[in-house]
This record gives sequence, C-alpha cells and structure tokens, in this order.
Amino acid sequence: MRAWILCLILVLTGCVSQRVDKTMWAPELNAEEVDFAKALAHYGQGLMIEGYQQNSSSNALVQFVSAANFDSSSYRLQSRAALESLLRGEPDLAILRLQKFCEENEESFIAWVDLARASEVAGKHKEALSAYKHATRINQTNAFLYAAMAGVSFRTDDDESAISFLKDGIRHTGKKKDFLGICHNQGREFILADRLNRAVTCFEFLVKNSTDNSHQYNYLLGEIYRRLDDKSKAMRSYYLASKQESPLPDSFIRLAILQAEESPKKSVKTLERGVEELPGEPLLLLALAYAYKDSGRIDDFINTFDAIVDVTGKSKDEELSPEFYLTYAAACDDAGRNYAAQRVLKNCIEVYPDAVNVLNHLSYMWAEQGIELDKALEYIKRAVELEPDNGAFADTLGWIYYKRKEYKNALKEVTRANRLMSGHAEILGHLGDINFALDDISAAISFWSKALLRAPSDSELIRKLKAQDVDVEALLKEGGK
Repeated sequence: MRAWILCLILVLTGCVSQRVDKTMWAPELNAEEVDFAKALAHYGQGLMIEGYQQNSSSNALVQFVSAANFDSSSYRLQSRAALESLLRGEPDLAILRLQKFCEENEESFIAWVDLARASEVAGKHKEALSAYKHATRINQTNAFLYAAMAGVSFRTDDDESAISFLKDGIRHTGKKKDFLGICHNQGREFILADRLNRAVTCFEFLVKNSTDNSHQYNYLLGEIYRRLDDKSKAMRSYYLASKQESPLPDSFIRLAILQAEESPKKSVKTLERGVEELPGEPLLLLALAYAYKDSGRIDDFINTFDAIVDVTGKSKDEELSPEFYLTYAAACDDAGRNYAAQRVLKNCIEVYPDAVNVLNHLSYMWAEQGIELDKALEYIKRAVELEPDNGAFADTLGWIYYKRKEYKNALKEVTRANRLMSGHAEILGHLGDINFALDDISAAISFWSKALLRAPSDSELIRKLKAQDVDVEALLKEGGK
C-alpha cells in the first residue's frame, strides 16, 4: 500500500504548476520514505530497461544495485544486486550483500539458500555449508538442502560428511529413493574417474540402505574390490550378492573364479548352487562346465554342455555361438567321443551355415579319419571362398585332396598354405607327406626335417625320418645351434 501511495505522491508533486503558491500545503517525507521512493524509482527504471533490452543489459542491473542501496529491507532488490556483483566477477561483494541481509532477516529461507549458492560459486565451501545448515533450521524438510550439502562435501573430498548429509535427508524428508539415487550417481562418477576407494564409500552406504537393489550393489562392490586387488572383500561381496533375492548370474561366476585359485571344489559347489538357484541360466551352466573340466570331471563337463543345448531356444536372441559349439565339440573329442563331436559340429552348421571355423574343424576331422571326404571337400571350399587368404583353410583343403589321392591338387593348396603361414610345423609335415606320395623323397625328407626342428617331440615325424635313414639326433643337435 505504501508503494502505491508514494508513487502517486511522486506523480502529483511532479505535475504541480510553478504558479501555485509556495505556501500551499505539500506532504513531507521522512528520510526512510525518501530512500524508499528513490529505491522504487531505480527499480522501476531497471524493469523498464529490461523490458526494452530483453534482460541483456547490464544497465538494468546497475539500476537494481542502486535500488538495493536505498532499500536494504527488500530481498528482491538485494538478490538482484548480488547477481550483478557475481556477473561482474565480484563474488565477495555479492556474499557481503547477502550476508548483511541474512543477518537482518534470519528467517528468510531463500536468502540463506542464495547466500549458500553464492558462496559455492566463490569457492567458499565452509561458508556455503554454514548457510545451508542455517536454512535447514528454517525448513528442515527441504530435500534440496541436504542434497546440496552432500554435493559440497563430495566436491571437497569429505565423503564421510556427504554420507551423513544424505542420511539426514532421508530421515528428515522421507525421500529415501531420491537420496539413494544421488549416492548411486556419485558412486558411478567415482568409478568412471577411477577413484575406486571413494566409490566404495558410496556403494557401502547403498548396500546398507537399499532393499530393492542390494544384490546389485553388493555385486558392484565385489567388482570394485576386485579392481582394488582386495580378494577377500571381493569374495565377501560376491557371496552376499549371490545369497540375496534375485541374484545376478555373474555373482556366482565371479565368486567361483576367485575360489578356483585356492579350492576348485569350492568353486564347483558355488556354481552348482548358482545353477540350482537360477536353473536354465546358460552363462552359469557354461561356467560350471569349465569348472568340471578343470576338476577332471569330463563326463559332467559334457553332460553340462548337453544341458546348455537343451535349455537354449532356437530364436535369434538365444542361439548359441559358433565358438560354443567348437568348445563343446573339443570337449567331446578330448573325452574320446568323436561321434558326439561330429554331431555337435553338424548341428552348428545347420544353424550357422557360414561359420568358417566350424566348417574347417569338421572338414579336417573327417579328413584325418578318411571319412565323409566329399562332404568335407564341400564344406572346406565354402570356408575358403569366404576367407581365401586363410592359411589354415588352404591346408585343410590340401589335406582333403591328399586323402582323396589327388596329390597335385594337394601340393598346390598346401604350398599356398605354407606361403600364408610360413614355417608352421603341421603344414611342413603335410608337404613332406605329399611329396613322399609323389615319390619326391628328398623334398619329403627336407620338409619333415624342417617340421621336426619346429616340433622336436613329434614322434610321427621322427618315425618317418628314421625310416629314411636320417640321423634324427644329429639333425636336432645341428638345428639347435
């Protein structure tokens, strides 16, 4: 009401004619009212400048500062003046203005918050925290204050205080999810910045206070401790993650990997517990299969691979990789189940007809046994067409020709393989066999000798060379110089 009256007075006094008798009555203003009137005039001028110049003129802010100098009781004016000081690069002056207002208006919540923000801008973190704390005494349930105080503490490497402010925020506002989210994001930032010890502080807090995601946070703690080379704490975190509701498959796998270094049996038990807890989980079954293999339990190894195939669907999202089939086939082969290995590889080719390594592996397996040579030739030609400069594929093609007694074609392909994979013992051995079949005995001995120098314990090469009266001991002794 006072502002409207004073404006009217200013307008009326400005319009009085000079011809009016000077003895005529006029209102008298005391000093406070005069300062208020001047403040109002400057503030109005600032608003007019903003209106014309789209808030981009520092001239408007100059007017706001002048207005604030005349009326210290108006926070709107003081905040405008403080903003001008900040924009001019004078944060201390901004803080001084706000401090003065706060001292005179201790219950002004927004004033204390702005003082805290200005102090943060000036890098005065201690003063910022003090202002935020005063604001919490005015409004204890404002979530922003606790988040801001935690942020200041994290930035000043005072993680203990930051966690304390987050706890206070949860207690006073009830917004637990929001404060856990703040801590989660800060922990992720620490991980990205490779500040792992500080990330531990965040995720330990999350583990203690989260009910929905504690298994995930325990797993993340395990990952952090593993990177910090703290094996015992990593194992403890992985174990806790695996014991909680809806555990992650990786919790069992990571724990089993660490256990395997000391106790393979304990590692197997952990993975078996994981498979029992999460039946049909392919990653766990695969890890368990390898654990069985490392423990010498080959039958269990192969049976687990069978289980993986049984639980895996045929959709594009669930198809097993060609590498899986190769590993599965190798396991069968090592266990003396060659027929099972062939079946696995043929199943893979049905799903992945252009899986070149599988085509090569099965073709070479058949060539070694001297069976299915027509099909083997078809498969390896497909692989060579897809990867013409692959020396291993060229060698397989040549070896199939050798088994088919097409020795000239065999020599051509294996010679090409030798150019692509120079000095490979197996390829050199094949060249020896092919030249021997072509009755070029000297060339055969030469290639077998080169192969033996690269694989000196190969009993078959030794047998072939001795059959040609080659002094193998002297050859190896001479080659070792």
